[in-house]
Amino acid sequence: MKIYGERLSRTERVLWAADECGLGYEHIPVEVNGEKGEALLAINPDGAIPTIDDDGFVISQSWAINQYLARKYGGDLAGKTPEEEADILRWTFWAACDVESTIIDLIHATGMLPGDTADPERLASNTSDLQRPFASLNKALENRTYVAGDRFTIGDLNAVSIVSWLVLTGFDFGEFPNIKRWVDLCARRPAFPKRV
Repeated sequence: MKIYGERLSRTERVLWAADECGLGYEHIPVEVNGEKGEALLAINPDGAIPTIDDDGFVISQSWAINQYLARKYGGDLAGKTPEEEADILRWTFWAACDVESTIIDLIHATGMLPGDTADPERLASNTSDLQRPFASLNKALENRTYVAGDRFTIGDLNAVSIVSWLVLTGFDFGEFPNIKRWVDLCARRPAFPKRV
């Protein structure tokens, strides 16, 4: 298997999923905004990253890739019942649609990345925009450890792959203790990405 994409991008969650599945793979770094290279463009003309090539099956979009990896190789990472599958998809779509762009903008607004300038107004706005979706996840985690079933699944990996970045920003999880507990639990997994 070949995984194309820069680690510090959505590719990180695909690499994590592949590690959770115990897969051997070749990671081919491709910058988000850089030259895509002939190898990637030959299998994916739009050059989107991440893209994987699993013995000729080519797919892009990190959320779809992770669903594929979990179903094909992940064992307990995949849903075992229609209800678990629905919860996995629910929290994957929640991450993709409800919080990812806000969290990415919040990270940039902290000024913690090279080339970014701190913007307290944008930071406050993004923090405010996360209150409602975080209240939903915090409530869902009230009487359960993980987002789907009784174990860590690809739904947890997909959602926590973006939410966990807030730890590095100093985000105040005080109103969301169940989310904080869940993030801390998921971050203790041996395959969790090492971040600096």
